[in-house]
Amino acid sequence: MAFFGIAGGGITGLTLALNLQRKGHRVLVWEQSDQAGGAIRSHREGGWLAESGPNSIQDSDESVSQVVEAVGLSDRMLEASTQAKRRYIVRGSRPVRVPESALDAVRTPLFSWGAKLGVAAEPFRSRPEDTPEDESLASFVRRRLGQEFLDYTINPMVGGIYAGNPEKLSVGHAFPKVKALEDEFGSLIRGAVGRMRERRKSGRKAYKKRVLSFPDGLGELTGALAGRLGTSLQLNTGVLSVNRTAEGGYSIETRTGKTCVVDRFIYAGTAHGLEKIHFSGFTGDPAGIASKITYAPVHSVTLGFSREQVEHPVDGFGVLVPEVEPIRILGCLFPSSIFPGRSPENGVTLTVFIGGMRRPELTKLDDDDLMRVIRGDLRTLLGVTGDPAFTRIHRWAKAIPQYEVGYGDILSYMDEIERGNPGFEYAGNYKTGISLDACIRYGWSYNPDDQL
Repeated sequence: MAFFGIAGGGITGLTLALNLQRKGHRVLVWEQSDQAGGAIRSHREGGWLAESGPNSIQDSDESVSQVVEAVGLSDRMLEASTQAKRRYIVRGSRPVRVPESALDAVRTPLFSWGAKLGVAAEPFRSRPEDTPEDESLASFVRRRLGQEFLDYTINPMVGGIYAGNPEKLSVGHAFPKVKALEDEFGSLIRGAVGRMRERRKSGRKAYKKRVLSFPDGLGELTGALAGRLGTSLQLNTGVLSVNRTAEGGYSIETRTGKTCVVDRFIYAGTAHGLEKIHFSGFTGDPAGIASKITYAPVHSVTLGFSREQVEHPVDGFGVLVPEVEPIRILGCLFPSSIFPGRSPENGVTLTVFIGGMRRPELTKLDDDDLMRVIRGDLRTLLGVTGDPAFTRIHRWAKAIPQYEVGYGDILSYMDEIERGNPGFEYAGNYKTGISLDACIRYGWSYNPDDQL
């Protein structure tokens, strides 16, 4: 069995470490902060619960459930309420419910009749011969579904997922399944129908996706993972340098002054964190990707109000804001409508996201000015009045990696570094996908034998 060293105690590193440990390998995880979990930060104060990073996990296969079971949290797992299926997008400075059926799509005021007819004509549009292989998401949607669909569906969705700019994101890297529909079927609508037919023909049932969390937030999961690892997880222990030895192993020096030699080293921190590590003895520079990957700055602000202070019914998952609307926030989640225990009785919890690639300058505001912007927008959108009973602000200077046009070159660079340095690997949301379930799936399905 091998001795693995893992830099980074976020969800990827924790899941990966537990997987390796269960397979019988020796594992040591170095986390530079005083708390495991990376971007996952759950804070309870009185009856209020604030998630400073991700608010939930959407599982797309069995990986999440298997990890939850492995750490003994199955009986604490919460599924989102049925009303969380309801989503809102702003049009005309007011939340409009997103259609949930074909009939809703015909009737919705979210799109003009011209836009609806344009979507209906999508199967009859062919891809122009001069379409670049690595096309921007905006260009892709504009030619397949039209400008209005881009403005009032894709733009706010991208703001909510990536806090990104669809003009810069690569459709092939940020949304590969969407691009695959056109590549294989020539149309998104025909592709969706084709995928359903493939499942029926194979007899394979579609996995029922769920939105999940825990009574005290996602921090329960990372806390349980950390607990299972025990002394194999070292907090307040950042990696200072990594030297590839003549024998093919890796000598790790930590910022606590200790040195450890491992058989294999996996970097599971952020891409920008690579700049803090000195690499020697490598073929190529592992830190070379740090300056190539753009990160969106995002602030997460959780506010608690009494039910009487919020005019909107907040009867859904949340509301997203298109860039063409005169609203400055990216969107607002309704945590107390999604999961129980997010607010005291008769309370409403709102989590606002602001900044991103759309308005990075807003992340430079001090707390007072930031709150003035947010409360002004909440008053317009949801009819929120008065002072909040609870406030929690978390500032992420580099929150979400952007899979922009040209990202294939970055992935190729990582592949080249890994091939040139057997036993070294990158892991994290800048490589495996930005969603929590993608990070968990990677860590839980990792097979050391496949990487040699």
